[in-house]
Amino acid sequence: MAALCLLGVNTAAAQTSAGDDVVQLPGAGSTIVHSKFGGQIFGFDIDQNGAEGVLSEALDLSSGNVLAAVEAFDQRTGNIVKVVA
Repeated sequence: MAALCLLGVNTAAAQTSAGDDVVQLPGAGSTIVHSKFGGQIFGFDIDQNGAEGVLSEALDLSSGNVLAAVEAFDQRTGNIVKVVA
């Protein structure tokens, strides 16, 4: 099953040699998104000012057809909230 890991903020704060806290840098977060139909994820994007993102997936079916979908997901939970197309 295809999955992607959303970028988030690392929870560990770095410190300088003087002991001062350093601003946390973005890094891999803990939210994992799985495609609705189990196909390969070809691309995704997120709304940096919102709570949703979109991804595109494709799955080769045993009939020889390809199932292709665009899906919206919740950035906080990683759950697919809607199949757009």
